[in-house]
Amino acid sequence: LKTMETQDGSTSRELILWQSPPVIAGAMQTFFYSLFAMHINGMETGLNALLMLLFLAVYSKIPREKGWSKNLFWLGVIGGFLVLSRIDAVVLILIVALLELRFANGFRNAVIISGVAFIVSSPWWIYSLVQFGSFMPVSG
Repeated sequence: LKTMETQDGSTSRELILWQSPPVIAGAMQTFFYSLFAMHINGMETGLNALLMLLFLAVYSKIPREKGWSKNLFWLGVIGGFLVLSRIDAVVLILIVALLELRFANGFRNAVIISGVAFIVSSPWWIYSLVQFGSFMPVSG
């Protein structure tokens, strides 16, 4: 964050782009060879990492206001695809929903985020229940 003084004498804070956590994480994912090699191996790891960075970047930009925010909907959509890329990402969605409870309108925000994520990922949940008799997949 860079603090600047405005013309009226007050101070404002400006985020320097290369110092933001999503940009730093994205640079690490791109330029560290071990992470780069892991993400181009053809498995779901690279897609999962990309969606997780996108999810966290959108979550960090949600304004804490009393009205409806379309960012909540898009966060849920990204969260649904994140769950589809790796089923254990549901834990991240639940953690974010629990974190939302500490803000004003937190219950509404938690329901929107987790509800939209569940709707987007529901084909997998239904398929898993019908084919395997369980919501969680069984390996082997």
